[in-house]
Amino acid sequence: MKTTYTVSPAVVDWVIGQLGAHPTPVKSLDLLKQWRTGAMAPTFNEIQDMSKKARIPLGYFFLQIPLREEIKLMEYRTIASAESENPSRELIDTIADMEQIID
Repeated sequence: MKTTYTVSPAVVDWVIGQLGAHPTPVKSLDLLKQWRTGAMAPTFNEIQDMSKKARIPLGYFFLQIPLREEIKLMEYRTIASAESENPSRELIDTIADMEQIID
């Protein structure tokens, strides 16, 4: 018997929100919706696959509430330093890569 895990509905909603304009296969969205309702409990491998597809760190799927990612450089990417509610995963990854290069 496979070990399954429960992914918090709040985290699933956050993951779906993070996907935004990202071209996500309908199958992946349907799977996330099943996780949210509890109709299906994912295995570790399924969570890991979704993490890779969504480009979201694996550990985030095991939280009860999603983390609020604070990115200091975002202040300089908006008009009048207004805070962006939901930066894309691509932007978050690019900023993280550039910070790593700088360090």
